[in-house]
Amino acid sequence: PENLLASVNNYNDVELTWEQPSGTGGTLSYHTGYNGYAIGTGSAVDFECAARFTSDELEEFYGGNLTKVNIVIASSDYSSVAIKVWEGGSYGDAGVEVYTQDITSDVVVGEVTEHVLSSPITLDSGNEYWIGYSISATADHPAAVDDGPMVPEKGAWMYLSGAWGLLPNLGSGLDYNWCVEGIVSGKDATLSLTQSSYIPVDYHSKTDTGLEMKVHSINSTSTRALTGYKIYRNGSEIAELTDPSVLEYSDPSLDASTYEYYVTAIYETDESGASNMETVEITLPEPANFNAVSQAPTSSNILCTWDAPERNRALTHYNVYRDGEVVGTPTNTVYLDSEVPDGTYEYYVTAVYSDTYESEPSVVIEVEHSTSSNDNPTVPAVTELKGNYPNPFNPTTQIKFALAEPGKVSLEIFNVKGEKVKTLVNGNLEATNHSVVWNGKDDKNKQVSSGIYYYRLQIDGKTEAVKKCILLK
Repeated sequence: PENLLASVNNYNDVELTWEQPSGTGGTLSYHTGYNGYAIGTGSAVDFECAARFTSDELEEFYGGNLTKVNIVIASSDYSSVAIKVWEGGSYGDAGVEVYTQDITSDVVVGEVTEHVLSSPITLDSGNEYWIGYSISATADHPAAVDDGPMVPEKGAWMYLSGAWGLLPNLGSGLDYNWCVEGIVSGKDATLSLTQSSYIPVDYHSKTDTGLEMKVHSINSTSTRALTGYKIYRNGSEIAELTDPSVLEYSDPSLDASTYEYYVTAIYETDESGASNMETVEITLPEPANFNAVSQAPTSSNILCTWDAPERNRALTHYNVYRDGEVVGTPTNTVYLDSEVPDGTYEYYVTAVYSDTYESEPSVVIEVEHSTSSNDNPTVPAVTELKGNYPNPFNPTTQIKFALAEPGKVSLEIFNVKGEKVKTLVNGNLEATNHSVVWNGKDDKNKQVSSGIYYYRLQIDGKTEAVKKCILLK
C-alpha cells in the first residue's frame, strides 16, 4: 500500500487512509481466482482465450507499459501454449495482434504461470487491449476459468471455428472469466477490475459447439488477487480488512503516547511489504489555569480551581493531586481539600477521559499552609467583594473577596447584556479572605472580546455585591 496518512481526531482517535498498491503499475484482471474449473471440448482442438479491456477501464493506465501476462492452464492436455496481446479492437474483434510468445515449456499446470514480455507494450490512449493466449488442446479441459459470473462483454472471449465469441454464447451455462491478467508498469495508477461474486457450478456437458466444462481436483489456489489489508500499530497487527476497496481505518480512544503505524496488502495467501511508516502523538488536553490557595489560618482547607480543557469529549472527571497522590476526583472545576495538616504542598490536576485515559498534569502550584500563622489571625469582620486587580486587565485579573461566615459561594462573570460568561466559583467556602483568577475566557474556554464585564458575588443565593472590570487588549 502507498501514501499512508495518519491524523488525530477528537484528541485520541487515529484515522488512517492509504492508496491501493501501485507496485508495477496495476493489475488488469476480471477473474476471481482459479478454483478447479476449466473449459475444453474433451478432444483435440485449437482455440484462443482473451480478456477484453476497454478504453474507459484503461484511462488510468495509458502511457504505462504492459510488462507481464499471467495465466492459468488447468491440465497438461495441450501440445502448445502461446501468450498473445491484441491492440485496437472492439466488441467481437480483438484487433491487431501485437505480441505472441510460445510458453509451452514454461507452463506450471494448475498454478499461475507468469510470463514477462520480451518487449513491453506501451498502452496507447484510446485503444482497447485484449490479453490472453492460444492453446492447442489434445484432450480434456485445459483452459482455466474462475467461478463466474462473467464480466459482461469483457471477461471471456474465445476464438473458435474462425470467430470470436463470448463463453455464455458459445455454450449455455459457461458463465465464467478466463484466468488471465496483465501487469502494467510505469504508472502510479491502480485499477481493480476483479469480480467478487460468483455462481458455483459443478459440471457442464458438451454444448452444440462441442465445448464443455470440467472441474479439476486441486490442492491449493495460486492467485495474485488483492483480498484486503492488515493494519499494524507499534509493530503488532491490530486489524485485518477483507474488502480491498476499503482504504481507511479508525483506531479510536487511545491513551496519551506515541504510536507508529503501517499497512500491508494481502494477496490470497501472501502478504506484501509494509507501506510507509506514520508516527502520531496522542496528547490528552490537560486542565488550564490551575490554582491552589490555602484557606489558613482560619481554616485547614486548601481551595483548588481550574478551567476545563477546550477539547473535552468523553471527559468523565478530574484527578486532584497533592504531593503526587490523588486526593479528590471531582466532576466540576472546583475542589476543596479539607483538613490538610500544616505544611508545604504541591498541587496539580489532570483530566480523565472515558474513565481510563488520563491527561498530562496541569501546572504545579506550591502551597504554604499554616493554620497557626499570625499574618491574618482573625476572620474578616464583614463579607465583601473587594475588587479585582489589575483593572483594566489583559489577559488575567485577580478577584478578591472576604467571607465573615462560611457559606455556599457563587462568583460569576456577566457581559453588558446581562448574559453569564463564566462561573469562577460555585461551592462551599470557609470564612476567610479569598482570591480567584479570571483568564478572560468563557465557560467553553473561549477567549472573550475586549469590553466591560461585571462580576457578581452571591452567598447562599443572596447577592452581596456586583463590580465592574474592563478587558482591554
